[in-house]
Amino acid sequence: MKKIILILTVLLYGFNGFCQEEEIDKKEKRKQIQEEYQDDPKLFRIGIHTAPQFFFWNGATFDDVKSTYKFAYNQDLSLIFSAKFGSVFEAKTGIGYSSKNFNREEECLVCGNDIVEGSRFKLNYLEIPLLFNLYFYNSRLDVYGIIGIKNSFLLSGKNKHKANIATDKETVFNVKSDFAKYLLGVQGGVGINYNLTYSLSLSVELLYNYSPFVFEPSSGLKFHSLGLNLGVNFKL
Repeated sequence: MKKIILILTVLLYGFNGFCQEEEIDKKEKRKQIQEEYQDDPKLFRIGIHTAPQFFFWNGATFDDVKSTYKFAYNQDLSLIFSAKFGSVFEAKTGIGYSSKNFNREEECLVCGNDIVEGSRFKLNYLEIPLLFNLYFYNSRLDVYGIIGIKNSFLLSGKNKHKANIATDKETVFNVKSDFAKYLLGVQGGVGINYNLTYSLSLSVELLYNYSPFVFEPSSGLKFHSLGLNLGVNFKL
């Protein structure tokens, strides 16, 4: 019996020592990983980002027409290049494709009838952002603020239009000439980046975009938007 107790005591002592060594190794590895992320003086990444966009319109109207703007689904897809300098600052640029879709209903206020015109706009843009990240927390999980601009160049535009949404069939015509060829967006937001490995990470960014330029010159229409940017990033 004494031998059994002695053997169990030795085994428990050995197992406890093994667990302590494992815990020390894990702490050392976590510390090493954190130091690598924090101390890397220059880190270049390439990322594939996609973002659903939620647009808000200023509701531009004429004196005799009431215009109502309704949400339609919008999507961005971009290839992002970034250079991180030290542990605080990162610069990003890239190239992307964006759709800006919305519906508009126009009701004549002086016509004396209930005729309402309807339009479904589908616009596509080439976009080149220039953004800067300021890191608040830099480890395996990064937290940062975002500020910058986005340049948007109109590629194509279509409008499905009904002169009377109650009775007319839709007709499609090109409206590219009716919209601004270039838009400047001022952006700001916050983001998090989780490093799965030293070379691969996933990011989530909440970005607010305001365009000081007129979107549709004939109506003076402007917009601002909120986007949720999801990205997969690779270290070069």
